[in-house]
Amino acid sequence: MGTTSRALKLVLGGFGLAAALLGALATPAVAAEPPPVICFSGHVQDVGWQPWNCDNDGDPAFAGSTGQDRRLEALRVITYNTGGLTCVRAHVQDQGWSNQTCLPDGLEATVGTTGLNRRIEAVSLSHNTRGLCLEAHVQNVGWAGRACKSAGEENVVGTTGQGLRLEAVTGLVQ
Repeated sequence: MGTTSRALKLVLGGFGLAAALLGALATPAVAAEPPPVICFSGHVQDVGWQPWNCDNDGDPAFAGSTGQDRRLEALRVITYNTGGLTCVRAHVQDQGWSNQTCLPDGLEATVGTTGLNRRIEAVSLSHNTRGLCLEAHVQNVGWAGRACKSAGEENVVGTTGQGLRLEAVTGLVQ
């Protein structure tokens, strides 16, 4: 028996045969792409900045409070793994709509005010390559229902012209 035959016999002997067959039949491991993520941090009346909260396995990102009669005064937004630009603006008490801020993944956008005791009344988010779902908790209304928009479409939640505070907001990347 030559050297090649002995090496083959060693590999195929015992569990070597099963391992060789399984290795030949197994598909190569491919790393999954990380899912797109949106994160919020809210500045809440008498509380200040909240920790970041991100959407996770279908649970939306959350900022603000419910059942406490507190206004959401500012909102920080950041996305990861979306491959595009996220645009955000807010309608603020006595100021109206802010300018839109559009940033790529990993950069934080902040809308609203701090230290001025002004409420956010509505928020608008859009993304150029992904759809976004938002829901707002509004003073005297409660949760207003989730609204989902396709990539490139502006998604506005809350109210304008009614003097109602936005108390909380949730968001998901599609």
